[in-house]
Amino acid sequence: MKQLSVAAILLSLSAHSASAAARIDLGDLGPDWIVQTHAMDDIWVPLKLTGTNYFAFGAPVKPNTFAARSDPASPLYQAWFGGYAINGGKHVFAKGVKAKEFDWFAKFAELDQASWLGAMGDPRPNAKWLHHSKPQTIHIDGEARTLYIATMVSDSDVSESSDHTTELAKSIGMPQKLASGPVQVKPFHPLTVKGLYAFWYDSKRDMVFVVYAVASTFKDSTGGWHDNYPLLADRFRDMMQKVKVID
Repeated sequence: MKQLSVAAILLSLSAHSASAAARIDLGDLGPDWIVQTHAMDDIWVPLKLTGTNYFAFGAPVKPNTFAARSDPASPLYQAWFGGYAINGGKHVFAKGVKAKEFDWFAKFAELDQASWLGAMGDPRPNAKWLHHSKPQTIHIDGEARTLYIATMVSDSDVSESSDHTTELAKSIGMPQKLASGPVQVKPFHPLTVKGLYAFWYDSKRDMVFVVYAVASTFKDSTGGWHDNYPLLADRFRDMMQKVKVID
């Protein structure tokens, strides 16, 4: 599995895939979220794909100076909201086989997650799909889209703030002491990512669009379980239905 270097990720943030015909507009998410853009071409080389990831994560909540994404006590801990704009995809979607469409999506999503973890300093990045629901529907950008509820086993990207923290982790911000916070965890601890994934092929643009919203479930260092998905699911559905595709 190809890991993208920290330097490459930082250079590609706020960059778009050069050949993209359209982009994703996540809408006005308000002060709870930090929105960024990431060209995915280098990460997806093994899959021969190009495209852009438009993503958001939880912003700092005072008095914290680090992102809510890095706060184990926040419902937005390890949560993502965003969308991919991917060039091509007709060969996958032409036959309308939903299982093959999801398998195709899962491969590039796993690459994205593992590459992100590596850039955040995780020594053994883990990203593997467990299962997904039967196809459902959700309305996005004026059309009914295929929607799945799906689960991935992975790692947290959280670590303690130190001189050894990667540049990407420093830009997001990390707690000073993971072992003494309200919810105690270890660096890069295992977790389950559960969320909503909608995707479709646009024949006019010859692109696949993906809209996703995920939350974390994890066991803390004292043995307590935390499941943030039920806290965010309704909010996520509302956010997803406000996403637009822009030429």
